[in-house]
Amino acid sequence: MNHRLGDTRRALPLGLGQVVVHGPLRLYYMMRNRVRLYRMAHTPRVWVAQDVPRVVVKLFLFGVLIGPRWRNLRCMLRGLADGIRGCEGEAPADLRG
Repeated sequence: MNHRLGDTRRALPLGLGQVVVHGPLRLYYMMRNRVRLYRMAHTPRVWVAQDVPRVVVKLFLFGVLIGPRWRNLRCMLRGLADGIRGCEGEAPADLRG
């Protein structure tokens, strides 16, 4: 199985390092599935507490700094909403197009 971590890497401003860039659809699945993990009894609450700030950072990075910003933000917010609703399986057709 061939697997890559992200589509590419991009340098952050002010020499803050690099970020792995994912496509909008991948961002949808990441957000949806993390919310689903938060709700599982066996997920350590410490991890959830550490991960929530990462969600905020990802929303900022991919919604403001890394394009396609609008599509990234739309997919991430939809992923969070679908995770709260308990959706699973393939992403909605309107995000895949």
